[in-house]
Amino acid sequence: MPGTKITAPIPMPTRDFLTEVALGLHDGYSLVHKFGFNSAVGTSLEPITSAGVYQTPTSTVTLAAISSDADDTAAGAGAQQITVQYLDSTFTEQTDTIEMNGTTETTDTITGVLRVYRVWVSRSGTYATSSTPSQQGTITIRVENAGSTWATIPLADTGFGAGQSQIAWYTVPSGYTAYILSFFISVDTNQSADIFFFKRENADDTSSPYSGVMRAQNSYIGVNGVLTIDHKTNESYPAMTDIGFLGKAAANAEISCEFELLLKAN
Repeated sequence: MPGTKITAPIPMPTRDFLTEVALGLHDGYSLVHKFGFNSAVGTSLEPITSAGVYQTPTSTVTLAAISSDADDTAAGAGAQQITVQYLDSTFTEQTDTIEMNGTTETTDTITGVLRVYRVWVSRSGTYATSSTPSQQGTITIRVENAGSTWATIPLADTGFGAGQSQIAWYTVPSGYTAYILSFFISVDTNQSADIFFFKRENADDTSSPYSGVMRAQNSYIGVNGVLTIDHKTNESYPAMTDIGFLGKAAANAEISCEFELLLKAN
């Protein structure tokens, strides 16, 4: 019809395109894999993270670390250093390290932290094998001077460190848009759980009334076992949006959640 403008739909990302992104062949695009595990989800909603929390304060904090094992120290046989991936006061992604100090809180700290969504052991005193870990104890990342917990690097089994945090949450950095590609949910087969995927846009709006309203995006009720979902619509989440999984169960349940994101520079 004359005068009618037809707008073509946005093409869906193909597997070939995503592989090319992973290879670094498309400037401005990257892939983000987020995964979390909570070993004891109870009857109240809580984040699916190894620490059971995902902190979203309105002002920055200073973070330190501490281990439950003395060998996780700068010259020890366990985790000597950890690396923290975080957002600063402008919601810009940063990466910094902390030198471990065993069972005493580290004097090495990271300042100006607004969000933390990944932490890993980046130096160890042991050449790790399938029977010898890089990390000896549970490592807790917390506000300095024994403040609130922000993340943990847990033990995968007794005496065997996982080497990385498990956080099924993410905050889209400033200057980017995120597109959801897929979900994976796993619940202990002896339990039934209700799991919700939430978003909160405008996380930088820190005065009332708030435009950043927490809204459920997906609800999975009575999950038992494994659930995998490809998101054909690829919903988008703008910069400074908190997204992630909350869950609850009739009794303590082990819940694992993962999601894949395509991140695009604006």
